[in-house]
Amino acid sequence: MNIKQLKKIKGILFDLDGTLVSNDGIQEESILKTFDFFNINIPLKEFSERFTGKGLPQIEKELIKEFNLDIKEGDIREKRKEIVVKLLSEKKSKCTYYAKEIIEFLNSKYPLAICSAGEKEEV
Repeated sequence: MNIKQLKKIKGILFDLDGTLVSNDGIQEESILKTFDFFNINIPLKEFSERFTGKGLPQIEKELIKEFNLDIKEGDIREKRKEIVVKLLSEKKSKCTYYAKEIIEFLNSKYPLAICSAGEKEEV
């Protein structure tokens, strides 16, 4: 990238989890705790293979049907969110290598923003 191209940059977006911050398996732990709460018996690896790329509402519908759960749509997502927020408050998130330095350097030159697929409370 040359100087002319750099001058065209209007801002920079950063993904939060895994790019700026390492949450050391909080997502996986929250899924396992949520499954335990609702007595959903599916190994994490199988869950990942079956549901990667699907949205949470679709995943929840399939789990409710498959495990014949007597709950309403949204209950699994709400419980998982509650667990994630609790885990994040208990465990200290760590910046990935050089994330702080990169942000500090770029902040004086460009508008910066964070994007995330996580819920607002998780971010």
